[in-house]
Formats: sequence, C-alpha cells, structure tokens
Amino acid sequence: MTDMALEYPAALIDAIVADASGASLPTRDECRELLDAAFYASVEREEGRALAFTLAFVGWTEIDAPKHSMFSALVFDGSLPLTVREIVKLAPALDHRIAAIGVRRRPEAQRQKRGPLLEIWGIFRHGRSEYERLEGLASSSFGIGFDYLKVSSTRPAAMDIDIGDSRVASLAGGTIERGGKRVFSEAGPVRDLLMEAARAQGDNSYVELVQRVVWTIRSLGHGGTLLVLPDRGLKHLNVEKYATSAGSRATDDLRDRHREYWACARKYSTAVQRARDCENAEPPNWQSSAYNAMRARSERGWMEVHRRSLRDAVRFFASLANVDGALVLGPDLHVLAFGAMIQTVKEQIRVVNCTSSAGDGAELLDVSMIGGARHQSAAHFCWQRPKALAVVVSQDGRVSCFYKDGVKLRMWAGVRLDRRQAPEEERQSASQ
Repeated sequence: MTDMALEYPAALIDAIVADASGASLPTRDECRELLDAAFYASVEREEGRALAFTLAFVGWTEIDAPKHSMFSALVFDGSLPLTVREIVKLAPALDHRIAAIGVRRRPEAQRQKRGPLLEIWGIFRHGRSEYERLEGLASSSFGIGFDYLKVSSTRPAAMDIDIGDSRVASLAGGTIERGGKRVFSEAGPVRDLLMEAARAQGDNSYVELVQRVVWTIRSLGHGGTLLVLPDRGLKHLNVEKYATSAGSRATDDLRDRHREYWACARKYSTAVQRARDCENAEPPNWQSSAYNAMRARSERGWMEVHRRSLRDAVRFFASLANVDGALVLGPDLHVLAFGAMIQTVKEQIRVVNCTSSAGDGAELLDVSMIGGARHQSAAHFCWQRPKALAVVVSQDGRVSCFYKDGVKLRMWAGVRLDRRQAPEEERQSASQ
C-alpha cells in the first residue's frame, strides 16, 4: 500500500466520521477497509475498460424490509470478501447509477484478530428514484432511504462519498474536496439573492427551481455553466445564435408542471391525514376512512404523472447547458440564451475563496488559479455583472458558485447540493 493510498483514505475517513447526519456508519477501521478496497478497485480495468461501481454500507435485512419489497436484492448464499478482485468482477454486472454492491459488517463470530471487518452480502437495485429525488423529482418514500454510506467511483483514483442525500467528500486528481457549503439552503449572499428575486417575482418556487436545474445539469454528466441575471440585458456575453424571443415558454412549462405536482402532493397529504383521523376517531369511521384512502391512491397516481412531466421539463431546461457556452436565465428564470460566450477582461481579478455559505473567507486567489476555463469565465462575468449569479458544474460533478455584491467577488467551491427544502415559513415569505 502506497503512502498516497494511506493518506487520502484517512482524510476521507475524517470527513465521514465528522458527519452528524445520524446515519448508521462504519467505524473508523471499517471506513478504512471500505475506502481502501474502493480506491484500489478504481484503478483497475476490466477488459481494457475503466470500472464504474458503487459500494453501499447497508445490511441486506434492511433491504428485505416489507416497505422495500419493490426493489431487487440478490443475497449470495455465502458472503464474499470485500476485495479488489470481487469488486472488479461484480462491477460490470451493475449500472452504478441504479444498483450497488451491498457491504456489511462481518458477524462477530467470524471476525478474527487483524482479519477483515467487512464482507459483500450481495447486490441490490435502489432504482433511478434515488437520482430523481436528488433532483427533487421523486418522493422520499421511494427507494430504501438515504441514511446509508455510499462510495462511488467512475474514474481511476477518484471516489465520491455520500451519506444520505448529501455529498460528504470527493477525491479526484489527488485532491480531497469536502462537500459542505449549502449556499442554496443556508443564509448567505447566494440564498439572499435568490430569495430577493423570489419575492420580486412573487414566486415561492424560485429557489427550488434553480436547485432542480443545477441538480439536473450535474446528473446529465456533461457539466455546464448557469447564469442567473438581475435583468434581461446580455451585456458582456457573445450570443451569436441561441438568443431566445419573448414568445418562448419553457419557463412557463416548468412552473406549470411544478405547480401541478405540488397541488397533487397537498391533496394526497390531506387525504392520507383524513383517512388516519377517521380510523383513530371514537368510534372509527371506516366508511370515510376508505373513501379518503381511495382519494389518496388516486392523487398518488396523479403525483407520479406530474412528477414525470416535471422531470422531463427540468431536463429539457438543463440540457441546454450541454451546448458550449453558458445557459443564461433572466430574473424571472426565462431562458434568455444558451451557448453564450463570456467576454473576459484584461485587468487583474482576485476572488475571495469562501469557507462558508455566509461568504466568510480571507484567502484571495488570482482568477488564473481557480480552476478550468468554465470557472475562470464565470469569475470574469460576475466581476463585470454585480448581482449576477454564476453556477459552474464540472464534468466530474463538482459545483461552484460565483457572485459579486458590488465590492467583493466571491467563490464557493465544493457546493453541497443536498436538496433539503427550505423551512415552510421561509418558502411562504417569498410570496408575500
């Protein structure tokens, strides 16, 4: 084992141990065993192809619970050792986006001093609903839940660590990047900017729709740049072909699908609660309970229809970021252009590398030091357009935000997209 392999997993272990999500997590020694196996497997090749796989630290008894019966789980007659060889063999059998290799603790009776702590119990399908929920498009009741640890790899010597529905840390290019800046859900310049726009537009779905688009750009795997402007002007942008007219209605479609979905969700929740109230009444009102249960089933069906429509609308929107250049949204979230090229400036630009969502940070970086062409172009744009928000999604899934409040140009690298909704009272305030 090389020094690099020892160093990097150890730092990733710290990120896992520091997580306070309440999830059932492996011990520090178990984390080391899990990450070492994943790291070394990631550099292997299967018939000349790089491997893509996910290891999930979750027991098969949890998969086999009645509420998860809709998902496939194949439990091996005998457990397999958690080794690089076994991961390399199993990885081609699974689409890592919808299925995982299940890992659990070895029974105490089988543990030996200095022996392996973990084993592979089988494979299971968690369904695309996991990714749909991360995009905010699926119910939390789908899938086996998001309270377990996942280690995923799609490239050599690269790993993504997720606990629940949040990215905890990533390893790529020899660098560990900890997830943690919840700029869309925690108070700070980015959230304040979006909430101000939401109030101005009278749109309580504003922040959520921006998050959905960012999530979907990321899930498409191509990467891209999203610009949210304070006005409809296209200053400092070169748009040769793909500027849109006022007659476009992609944003209206997006909002319509969002409105229809949440209307059904509220009706479903109300019907379920009424059915329970009727059952718990003294005496129970079984007739009304059955009626409301039927209504709940009907609304649940319509929820699925509208969820799929919303997913398709968001993906249509987000796919525009695949074109070279930026996807540009106006203050009302209408698409102003896509494939827009950003004009750069010759003056020296320095960026505050923020350490928190609030925008704290003392480190000043020259724009040439902050990443690739997308990041540097986004910094140039925000430098020229105060109050504009730039979100850069790298091809490897990392998300960064840029914003200038008129004085300082700030950058948030390693944005954590956890899809947690804002408190109800905060959402309501946007429409007041």
